[in-house]
Amino acid sequence: MADRARIVLPDDLLSELDQAVGTSRRAEFVAEAVREKLLRLRQIRHVQEATGLLPDDIPGWVDPEDVSAWLSESRQRDIERLTRTRAHWADATDTP
Repeated sequence: MADRARIVLPDDLLSELDQAVGTSRRAEFVAEAVREKLLRLRQIRHVQEATGLLPDDIPGWVDPEDVSAWLSESRQRDIERLTRTRAHWADATDTP
């Protein structure tokens, strides 16, 4: 079910909206844009609520640079492990 809401937009914004989606799709486009914005606001609120839940002494999670370095190292270890596993299985299938 849908209710009507009167929304006032600046002339330039309405003109650009009409050029992008046409007058017949205004409501659909605005509803989708509002959904996306509300989702972002919920995500921000959840991140803010979660801030501080982790202990401060977790290595690699001190600041964004540490997180990036930790993630890169973790991915590299995964690549190395998968390469060894693949090599192991390739060797195992080569032997009669």
